[in-house]
Amino acid sequence: MCHRPTADPLIQRPRLPLPVYGCVVQLTGPAPSEPQTTAPGTPEPPTTEALARALFLVIQRVKSAQHEDPVDRSAVIILARLHELGPMRLSDLAAHLGLDISTVSRQARTLEDRGYIARADDPTDGRAVRLTLAEPGHAVLRTAFEHRQAWLDDSLADWTPADRRHLTELLGRLADALAQPDQ
Repeated sequence: MCHRPTADPLIQRPRLPLPVYGCVVQLTGPAPSEPQTTAPGTPEPPTTEALARALFLVIQRVKSAQHEDPVDRSAVIILARLHELGPMRLSDLAAHLGLDISTVSRQARTLEDRGYIARADDPTDGRAVRLTLAEPGHAVLRTAFEHRQAWLDDSLADWTPADRRHLTELLGRLADALAQPDQ
């Protein structure tokens, strides 16, 4: 069921439905009332709608954060994926990123022209090449991660180490749960 976007008084701009795994989560209005499942006087756990709202806001803020990186955000994502997964074909990189190969090809060509990635023969197929992260690409990625870590450190300056550990553990669990195939 999809509703028209409505204004969120906390943000003061129209809120649009957020597609999530083929369904739409509407991020407007108060959470629907649910039957009480906890003892009286005990706070109710957040609803999945509240969780979706919180995640949406976190994603928005992470994406809108300005970092003084030598490359744009999309380049950082490509460099990070090559760092995490190692050398790979352009088609595999596009698939991992969920993007069209032509889009990734243009971005990869720019990164290659700047010396951040290199092409190497594919040892399993002499006709193909693999993209690999070059040393200047490693340096750019280190700088980008340092900027993001400093931003997080500033943002979480008043959090206790225990709160930071707890958030890290919960986010890891959430990432694992979201990676599970549909049951």
